Amino acid sequence: MMNFLVKQPSTFRGFVLLVMIPIIIFWYCLFLGDYPPPNQDDIFFVGAALNLVTDGEFKNPYILSPFTGENFYLYTPFHSFILAAWLNLVGISKSSVTLFQCLCGAITSIAIAILLRRYSFPVITAFLSTLIIAIFCKTMGLRPEFLGLAFMFTGFSLLATNIPIAYFLGFFLLASAIFTQPVTLAYAFVIGAGIGFYNFHQYRPSRKDFFLMIAISIFGSFILVFLIFLWCINFNISSFISQFQFNVNAVAAPGIQNKLYSFLSVMLGYYGCILYLPSWILLLFVSAYLISNLNSYQLTERILLLSILVGIFLNIFLHGRRDVLLLFLWLFITVIMTTFFSKNRPKLRRSMKVFFISLWLISLFLSQSLEIISSMSRGKITQSSYEKIQTFVTSHPNFQYIVDASAARYVFNYRLPKNSISWIYHIPAPEHLRGKVIYVGSPYFIQYMGLDAFNSPTLKQIAESYPRVSFLGRRFNSLPQMPFEVSIIELKL
Repeated sequence: MMNFLVKQPSTFRGFVLLVMIPIIIFWYCLFLGDYPPPNQDDIFFVGAALNLVTDGEFKNPYILSPFTGENFYLYTPFHSFILAAWLNLVGISKSSVTLFQCLCGAITSIAIAILLRRYSFPVITAFLSTLIIAIFCKTMGLRPEFLGLAFMFTGFSLLATNIPIAYFLGFFLLASAIFTQPVTLAYAFVIGAGIGFYNFHQYRPSRKDFFLMIAISIFGSFILVFLIFLWCINFNISSFISQFQFNVNAVAAPGIQNKLYSFLSVMLGYYGCILYLPSWILLLFVSAYLISNLNSYQLTERILLLSILVGIFLNIFLHGRRDVLLLFLWLFITVIMTTFFSKNRPKLRRSMKVFFISLWLISLFLSQSLEIISSMSRGKITQSSYEKIQTFVTSHPNFQYIVDASAARYVFNYRLPKNSISWIYHIPAPEHLRGKVIYVGSPYFIQYMGLDAFNSPTLKQIAESYPRVSFLGRRFNSLPQMPFEVSIIELKL
């Protein structure tokens, strides 16, 4: 059994049967389990795609922002257009939307498995990497990271084939990843350059021909992707820049010093010392092992691992998104851990293997401890409660509704009423929303949807008194007992 988990199948057919099919089954099981769960950014990221399918306009009428009514340029457009094409094909429903995310997850896992096979990493690395992706992408909801990762790792696997035609396709997918989720730039650039360096090292014909081939592939693919991007934004660059910059300023800390401060605040503040600090300590341990035993790794392994490590630190200064950062941190740690069992590695004492494996398990458990506690204490919600709210909304079609991600999925099945919005930015309500408004969503999450805009003591009391998870006598204010519960609350604006 251990030999199977360490040694790659000798044939591609064996690889398909023993690696790819189990990965596909794994992601299908996650899909059946309603993976990924709702995230409060969901309507922001899928609203434009839903509107493209229903009304044919690239607008997101479900969010309230200074650009409401204009084309949706608050984020890069690739994810919205590709998701819209998918929904045109299979229809709008919660199953079709979550299946899209799971398909992207499966493609990412398979691309990683192919890349690892190409560089002779143990088979268990592919399985554990798939598990890490599922764990750390769970909190991303319907964000475009799923599609961006699928583009990026498929691009890497194509570049690793060292076939001339694959270079253009590989760089095309890397560029598509950047225009889908800009934070992938940290990894696409560094890892892509690392793979290119190895291919250059292995290229037997003229080095001049190699550079020419790479230059044409990079230039041609990026020009093509940029032209597609311009078509998506209707060649309105100035409008895109103004909206995108507004969104960046609203959600990201400006300047390198502020980004570093924001990163340290998340890592060390609140529960960060329990959730995240052990992961970074483990990263230091495995990085020290890698550097001290660098000569025992093949050139391909060295390039791939060091590229990921550089990308992690570049990610901090580029944006510092916690979920993407932790995903790559744990991919890096896991890949190195699995190489401990390779025959060409310096033999570790049994006690050291036990130490590293124990630290891996403990750190992973701590990183997911709040989620585990929440799952253990989470109350059950019946479908009938959602159906009652559906009946209310259907019988009151002229009311104005503010909805959250849970309501969008479980009540409306992503077929949102035209007179509904998601309160993304905490800005004053426009005149057309004055008067009675119905909030459909979790009472707990209303504080993230612009509580200050309503200036209501009653509303504040509802949000603060909502039942939280209790564990071993401790009350966790950040964990609602029923995060996907949907209630109807009347608001006055």
